[in-house]
Amino acid sequence: MNFLNSTPLTVAPLFLTNRHGAETLLVVVKGTWRIGKDGSLSAAEEQVPIRLEPAYSGDPTESSLIHDTDVVLEKPGTDCILLGHAWAPKVGVGSVDVTFAVGPVRKTVRVFGERVWMKCLGMVSMSKPAPFEKIPLVYERAFGGADASWPDPNDHEFSLENPVGLGFLARKTRLVIDDARLPNLEDPANLIKKPTDRPRPAAFGPIPPHWHPRAGYAGTYDDQWRKYVSPLPPEDMDPRFHSCASPGLASARHLAGSEQVLVENASRTGRLLFQLPGVAPSVSVHIGAAAHGLAMLLDTVIVESDEGRLTLAWRGRLPVHGRLHEIGAVRVEMIEN
Repeated sequence: MNFLNSTPLTVAPLFLTNRHGAETLLVVVKGTWRIGKDGSLSAAEEQVPIRLEPAYSGDPTESSLIHDTDVVLEKPGTDCILLGHAWAPKVGVGSVDVTFAVGPVRKTVRVFGERVWMKCLGMVSMSKPAPFEKIPLVYERAFGGADASWPDPNDHEFSLENPVGLGFLARKTRLVIDDARLPNLEDPANLIKKPTDRPRPAAFGPIPPHWHPRAGYAGTYDDQWRKYVSPLPPEDMDPRFHSCASPGLASARHLAGSEQVLVENASRTGRLLFQLPGVAPSVSVHIGAAAHGLAMLLDTVIVESDEGRLTLAWRGRLPVHGRLHEIGAVRVEMIEN
């Protein structure tokens, strides 16, 4: 198979099986741009590679996901991901609202400086947030975590949505509330008021496949599946399982690639405003004498605000069951939307 890439982007042709076991050609195209302070985009000299496996900040069982794998046949919409820090607009600020918007997708998270619970005369209150310069926008700073303080293991609990976070209390607990840390990241529409509150974690990064709500889309792995379907995925697997975006940051439909992007208070400059580059890859697969055009869908937008970097990923697939040896060439070009 000849592979012809006339673009500066990173491209990988991969052979996978679909949910029914049929051989499928997957073509992933990934482009990286530098974001100027004025909102201009320029192609990055170093293009981000195709990721064949997920990347975590540490042990996958104890840390958050930084980048998900690109080896996925389909996503139902476009994942929008923001990686970086919340930056205080001036000295002495103890909280700031960070907003991330890509076209119709929009999310705001309130970021607080360090706070603790205080207990006095039987009353519990939270300390005033400490001023900060920057705070990482990671799930380790959002509500969540685990509580195994009670002697009986049956009473141990953990957050299904964010097992690596802060502030989670089991219904039976021996944790000391006084001087316990509060999360730095919260949903401004559902702020924590008391230690027993259990709000949905608020962040902008990707969700690992074993966290909820993503894990809930994986399907049913029962005796029926083990006997008749394994190693293929279950019939009731929802395509949303392959979407790694934080709740509220996945578009219902694939974005066109020319939408406006807003990043507020997650950059040293305070605000980033720019448009997606308005380009897309054109991919054709030559099988015998026929050329097949792939529908390349933009399904991942990653903004790394600290680095001033934008990464887009497109994905296209073609059924080639029993015809792998007939593929003569895969050609990749760039077009404007």
